[in-house]
Amino acid sequence: MLAGQTLVASDGYEVALFPMPFMYITQGEMMPDTSWSHYNVYNMDFQGWSTQGRIYTAPLYAPFTMEVVALWDYNGSHTVTWESTYKVHFADGSLDYMTIEFTHCVNPPYHTIGDRVNQGELCYYTGTYGNG
Repeated sequence: MLAGQTLVASDGYEVALFPMPFMYITQGEMMPDTSWSHYNVYNMDFQGWSTQGRIYTAPLYAPFTMEVVALWDYNGSHTVTWESTYKVHFADGSLDYMTIEFTHCVNPPYHTIGDRVNQGELCYYTGTYGNG
């Protein structure tokens, strides 16, 4: 998605969008090798991408209207946990509340519990900081 982009279905519920313009996966989920930090877990790492290559501090935009429900900093992870304010349409067609976590930002935007951002607004930056 791009800054300011929104998508609302005909029933009035937002459609959850991928929070970046490109999907550049640097580490997938359920890695089979125990030396990877994502061994046996459902986590994925993404970075920004442009014509000049990898962007380490790419902006992330709210994939749906959401609120901060948790903040934590495990080994310098700078993690913000968000939950959709309303039900959203998932890629598989289901309609439910969604929770998403952003981790590893070098200079994370300052948030507090209860902060709310609307779909398409800047909410975080990618990074390589700490261990999530």
